[in-house]
Amino acid sequence: MRDSLSQKSEKPKEECGLMAVTNSPNACSLVALGLQQLQHRGQQGAGCAAWENGTFHVRRGAGLVMDVFDVEGNTSMLAGTAAIGHVRYSTAGGTGVENIQPFTVQTDIGDVAFAHNGNLTNSDIIKEKLLGKGYGFVAKSDTEVALNLFVSLTEEKDFILRLIKAFSQLQGAFSFLAMADGKIAAVRDPYGMRPLVMGRKDDGWVFASETTALNKVRAEYVRDIKPGEIVIAETGKFAETKSYFLPAKAPERFCVFEYIYFMRPDSMFGGRHAREFRRAIGREVAKEFQYETDVVVPVPDSGIPAAEGVAEQLSVPYCLGGIQRGHYSGRSFIAPTAASRKNKTEIKLSADSFYLNGKRVALVDDSIVRGTTAKNIVELVRRAGAKEVHFISACPMIKNPCFFGVDMRTRKELICCNYDYDLKKIAGFLGADTVSFASVDALYRAFDGFSGRDDPRRFTCDACMTDEYEVPVFDPKKVAIMNDRTHVR
Repeated sequence: MRDSLSQKSEKPKEECGLMAVTNSPNACSLVALGLQQLQHRGQQGAGCAAWENGTFHVRRGAGLVMDVFDVEGNTSMLAGTAAIGHVRYSTAGGTGVENIQPFTVQTDIGDVAFAHNGNLTNSDIIKEKLLGKGYGFVAKSDTEVALNLFVSLTEEKDFILRLIKAFSQLQGAFSFLAMADGKIAAVRDPYGMRPLVMGRKDDGWVFASETTALNKVRAEYVRDIKPGEIVIAETGKFAETKSYFLPAKAPERFCVFEYIYFMRPDSMFGGRHAREFRRAIGREVAKEFQYETDVVVPVPDSGIPAAEGVAEQLSVPYCLGGIQRGHYSGRSFIAPTAASRKNKTEIKLSADSFYLNGKRVALVDDSIVRGTTAKNIVELVRRAGAKEVHFISACPMIKNPCFFGVDMRTRKELICCNYDYDLKKIAGFLGADTVSFASVDALYRAFDGFSGRDDPRRFTCDACMTDEYEVPVFDPKKVAIMNDRTHVR
């Protein structure tokens, strides 16, 4: 059962992060280091599968990467020259240990391991067919559905060709890592909704959800995996990669929320640096801001780049010290109730009256989704003596659910929907004098000045903001929770 608005955290969570290394005697150690850099993409569990001379060694556990692997001491690393790893936050399926990836299975063509980022929109349909054929399921994850689909295709004896046949039947958002017999396959769905990059380290290859993981293990970035592409890296000295493509043709639809929030600020994808992109959004939303303020204060840490852009554009002092974050106070999003999350917010964040007392404060965050934490932060700023509080979201209004790997599954979770998109009502809930959201036009103006295609609207998914679902949703229950304005193309 999914939580109600009062039980959800403010920030949406992305399902997971992926990391793989080939042709290295320390493959598992490097994977664990890379997963630490991807920890923001999932904090509920971590795992690694390493390949050594035809044998898999697997470690999975609940909690953070450092809880599962002794990254510094290197005492819990697995032997192997190739490895794939995963950090998880559950947006589909359960939170139990059985859902922690990578998943491994014995097949008619050898042992295979799968790890997945995203959400399959036709997983229920495939699962029902597989159950009818006698296949059993242990986890409650669509990754296991994909793995069992792969296992079921016994007529195809070649690992790569079977991958192509299996992934051609999947719909939705997915980046996969698959490993068998020392080969690692890196796959993106034909829409390219989730990121996946490749790099070179010594005589091997590295794949990761974000470039920050490549940087951590000192791998040289090579390129992004293309939509619909399967890149195969084999273990062996000076191993080269081979590319294959899924037969399905689809318009590219990269999740724009990756740029707004999910990616670490020091990551790059599609030729765009996340931090500089967020600064650009801040500058653009400031052009639409209509109120007088004395100081621009970011909500740490997510609002910092956008707040820098707002302050630059408004020529208003930027005050990083207005709200301080305690880095040893735990994670508020896992607290079980709204009341306990409020307590954690007050433990984690503190407002400094030295900077805020008597000031008209522009409070900037990257987004407002549910509004629960934002409300608590406004209260902190008020208690610090702020004369006025103007909350600025450097993201357009989130109006619709996401079915592609982000835990925004129902409209009732979304503050803008609950208050009928009325800025005064939303500001009233937050306790702010005003609230402002970036327009969709402002969001896309922020793409200017970065390398890439001329019209970013043609290669991004912004359905949660614009009501236009370019990627098919096959489950009737999912379509039913869209409102009448929402349509699937």
